Amino acid sequence: MSEKINKLSLRQHFFATKTQSHLSACVAQACKGKSWCLSGFVATLKFLNIKLLAAAVIIVLFFSNLATSADERSDYDFLEQPKQSTRGLDGSFMGDKLNRAREKVQMLDDLYKTFIVLITAEYVNDPSVLPAATLIKRVFESMSKKGWHRARLLDATGTPFNPDNNPRDKFERDAITAMVSGESYFEKVEKVDGKDSLRAATRVRAVMKGCIACHPDKKVGDLLGAISYSIPMN
Repeated sequence: MSEKINKLSLRQHFFATKTQSHLSACVAQACKGKSWCLSGFVATLKFLNIKLLAAAVIIVLFFSNLATSADERSDYDFLEQPKQSTRGLDGSFMGDKLNRAREKVQMLDDLYKTFIVLITAEYVNDPSVLPAATLIKRVFESMSKKGWHRARLLDATGTPFNPDNNPRDKFERDAITAMVSGESYFEKVEKVDGKDSLRAATRVRAVMKGCIACHPDKKVGDLLGAISYSIPMN
């Protein structure tokens, strides 16, 4: 009996190891170019010591859907953007600070847009789920109250569901004008609460059929608006 148990344990160990190896490869592909994503998953995998096939299948499907559904880097390309002066509004050199702020915008944009896509998929199948726009605004408010950064949804259609999504100042108006003109990213360094801050906006498009549920006059690929960010650089 003990010999049969040992053989079974060896087979289970081999299967679990093989599954975990294959899963890690899938996640590495889904998280390609996103070190924060891959390292976070690896740490979680080691902590949980996942060995059940059901759990592995669910996670593989989740990351596969994440890689194909989210609009990823197509909404912005920092390498193609004209770089403004690397001196702050007070004349101080701020090249590294500006680059770090740009990287933070890129990471947050990936995170928030992935969240919007996943919630939209749930909302389409279950209308009792709050719409992605409602939930993401609550996340924005929470992050702002904790002092991390500011973010806002901006409308580019001219007929927003919520008038609060209309551009409020010159930066946001200029950002929406840029998006309507075909740009995917817009930025300026401005003083916010007396501090040098990177203000950036990234394009938001209808990236899946679920988006049409709330925007029936649009089709996949159409511009819906932007996400506006304010990132302190000190």
